[in-house]
Amino acid sequence: MKQVILILMVIVLAATGAYWLTTNKPEIKKHTKKQNIPTIQVMPINIQDYTTIVHSSGVVEARTQTNLVAEVAGKVSLIGDAFQEGNYLNKKDLLLKISQTDYLNNIKIAKAEIAQRQLALEEQIAQGNLAKQDWDLFGEKRKKPSELAMRTPHIASAKAALEAAKIRMEQAKVQLSRTIISAPYNGRVLSRSVDIGQYVTPGTVLGKIFATDYIEVRLPLSLKEHELLDIPEHYQNQEKPKLESLPTVTFYTDKKHKKLYQWQGHIVRTSAALDSNTRQISVIARINNPFTKTAAASPLVKLGQFLQADIMGKQLSNVIVVPSS
Repeated sequence: MKQVILILMVIVLAATGAYWLTTNKPEIKKHTKKQNIPTIQVMPINIQDYTTIVHSSGVVEARTQTNLVAEVAGKVSLIGDAFQEGNYLNKKDLLLKISQTDYLNNIKIAKAEIAQRQLALEEQIAQGNLAKQDWDLFGEKRKKPSELAMRTPHIASAKAALEAAKIRMEQAKVQLSRTIISAPYNGRVLSRSVDIGQYVTPGTVLGKIFATDYIEVRLPLSLKEHELLDIPEHYQNQEKPKLESLPTVTFYTDKKHKKLYQWQGHIVRTSAALDSNTRQISVIARINNPFTKTAAASPLVKLGQFLQADIMGKQLSNVIVVPSS
């Protein structure tokens, strides 16, 4: 009897708990989904002419960079004031001098040899004249004297020896002139590799200089970007396009200082081949007189400096300009 009562109590409790859970379950809150309405900006459409601008970047390179190399051997006896790293040079400025003692002696020796060869030639000419007089007096009138008897080969040999001595004199003068190293053009010293008292031989690199009349920047472009530039094709049988007709370029270091530091240049030519890796073609831009102070506040351009570039492209007619942002 007790077991029956316990079972009935369990059933009643279970039923009561199930009823309570059913009647007191949490209500599910319904959320209404909000529609995201995009914000748009309406602008009036204007048909106008538009000049395209092609962006690229590149590294500053020297137009001409020269390794100064010794052509004669000797000790460095003088370093010019201008031959210091970073200094500017004018054409024919003295850069370096190599000891001239040996080369001055070579000129003295060459002068002595010329005097000896000149005397030898005069002796042979005199002997030839005597031989001719002897033949006229004692020789057979009907026979023509031989060249050997008239000392013609001896005279020719003496003349050749004299000419060789004169050539050696010229060579000695050339060697002497090569002891003085001068600037081949207006430029700037990139580095110096020797100093006073150092012994150099032919082929020794004395330093490096570069020209300052203009610098160049190679700007890689895709073929589509290149088509936007107004660069005429330059054929072998045509004259080179004038610089004024080629696109202008504005260089700057970064967008932050774009308005503050700028350098103006021109596209001067296009590379002859596509880059085999990137399939891009490069245009070469020139900045004239980059080291001359102007009214602009731009700092000096440095070789190896990375510059951004905006290239003025073709002018498009009757187009609608849509802002990129």
